[in-house]
Amino acid sequence: MGGGSQAIDRRESALVFLLAAAPALTALLTFDHAQPRSLDLLREFAYPVLVAELVVIIAGLISGALGRVLRAMPSWVQGGLLLLFVIMAIAASQAEPMRAFSLLKTSALYLHVLAGLSLYGLVKYDDALSAFSLRLGLLWGGAAFLGLVGIFAIGAIGQEGFNWTYFGLASQNIRSIASYAMVFAALGLGVAVIARGWERWLAVLTLVTALTIIFWSGSRGPALGWLAAMVVGLFVTAKSDRLKLVGLGVGSSVVAGGMALLLPVPNPYFGLLRLLGISEMPGAGDISSGRLELWRLTIEKIIDGPLFGHGVAQFIAIVDAPRPQAFPHNTMLQFLFNWGWIGGGIAIVLLAALALYIFHKAREAKTPALPGFLIVISVLALGMIDEPFYDTMPIFLFMIGCVLSLGAALETGKIGKPAKA
Repeated sequence: MGGGSQAIDRRESALVFLLAAAPALTALLTFDHAQPRSLDLLREFAYPVLVAELVVIIAGLISGALGRVLRAMPSWVQGGLLLLFVIMAIAASQAEPMRAFSLLKTSALYLHVLAGLSLYGLVKYDDALSAFSLRLGLLWGGAAFLGLVGIFAIGAIGQEGFNWTYFGLASQNIRSIASYAMVFAALGLGVAVIARGWERWLAVLTLVTALTIIFWSGSRGPALGWLAAMVVGLFVTAKSDRLKLVGLGVGSSVVAGGMALLLPVPNPYFGLLRLLGISEMPGAGDISSGRLELWRLTIEKIIDGPLFGHGVAQFIAIVDAPRPQAFPHNTMLQFLFNWGWIGGGIAIVLLAALALYIFHKAREAKTPALPGFLIVISVLALGMIDEPFYDTMPIFLFMIGCVLSLGAALETGKIGKPAKA
């Protein structure tokens, strides 16, 4: 018995470390102030994340956890997911003008979905992984990632020709860095509410650091996601913890806001004043930053598009936007553009069903589900004015958020945990 327990512990530690370290490892691999474009594929696909997901899928297949999750799904979800996968393949195979890239991005999406299902299966059906260890690992991994962001930004000061809006650390846009920080801020807030001792202090430090990065970057989308997480989180948190949630959320925002104001603003697009609309960059357009026009152009292409959509990663080549964009900055429009009315509609319904299921189970589990639930809400809110389901990193973090929330429901007995087959 002792040897078996140790083997399970080692497997759990290895899986958690692999998942938690992936974002920071991606940052290390792209830690180059010269911002070489040769690393763009690494920034977009986050290779360490894909490797971690592949390992999770293999573990899910070997243990049978992935198969059990698939069989436990309602039949309409099974059918919808299968049909969506077929439509995604058809859309990618017919995509123009960047068919090869569309096939590559579509393959990554398959990997993300299967990894998410496998990870949930390992938590639910296999003793090799727990939501608690995954939460703690992600907290450490998030702190490491944010620390690298800070070190990279300090090192960029004084670098001649450094493109601050591009940034280049694990991303191709400072707004993406802010969106990753948003996820870790949501995680930090949730853990700070439920944890004790050193774990709470680590969570608070992660929370304040993440918010400072968001406010300093001047990114409105991640700020909206953060606000949505705090507000919607109140509907999940136990009554006795709601004051703590609000106090930690507001207090950390005030501290981070003060720190962001003290930091140097390296670019007119940066800064808390820009985020609040007090200081605007000339030529940046209205407060929507051109999104309303972008959405109008996207809807036109959706209406005139092929039956199965244009395919993933074709937006920048097909939509003649005032400023070239890789996506329409709205999740629902992105799905419809990618896979048409049928495929996009199925994707929207499945995502909505997942969100409602998580909300229902999180409300039953109360405060223990908070860390993962806040991640899910922040990403979904960001999807209203951005596209977190395009690059690898935000999809990966959303996936872990879902598993953390449902895993907490498992551990509190709000979802039955069947015996092993």
